[in-house]
Amino acid sequence: MIIQSCLYSYYKIMIYVNAQILSDLGSRRWLMPVMARFHTDSAQRFAQLRQALAIGSESLSKTLDYLVKMGWLARNQGHGHPLRPEYLLKDDGKAAAHVAHTLSQSLGKLNIDPSQLTRWTYPLLLLMRQGNTRFSDFEHALDKTTSRAIAQCLKKLVSLGIVERNVGEEYPPSPRYTLSQCGTVLAKALEAHQS
Repeated sequence: MIIQSCLYSYYKIMIYVNAQILSDLGSRRWLMPVMARFHTDSAQRFAQLRQALAIGSESLSKTLDYLVKMGWLARNQGHGHPLRPEYLLKDDGKAAAHVAHTLSQSLGKLNIDPSQLTRWTYPLLLLMRQGNTRFSDFEHALDKTTSRAIAQCLKKLVSLGIVERNVGEEYPPSPRYTLSQCGTVLAKALEAHQS
């Protein structure tokens, strides 16, 4: 019984850590593309990032400041001009950069723009991949979010064709959410980074 309890606690912690990284990557429009660039080269200059991602200076500056605040990136103090800074990937950000790179590749293959996805997309896809199909399952697993945020995310995923919504014949009606073929591809990419 004690071992089961410990395993359950470990499992819950691992889901939370992975869900946290995934929700962080989805929390802002440019986080995933920027972190994916750091996977290929752990040092990036501001101007090169701006040009490669076709992003405005202010948006990129806010994104990089946020990543520094999170502890995933650090500003290279000994390099370049203050107006043309270089950023370095920290050890804490390596896992997130790897996940961002893999997810960006998967999203590209599916012709889905990461900006269309919400903060809770990735944790929800993982939960569906693990067999959770009911709204209440999602609420219990993602206790850090609101019911409204989950509902909006599910609605967006259904409209993008990543998730299918089926309402059963039972009374009261209970919708079930399952991964579409497109969603399964994306969930497999997420699952690869769960350990």
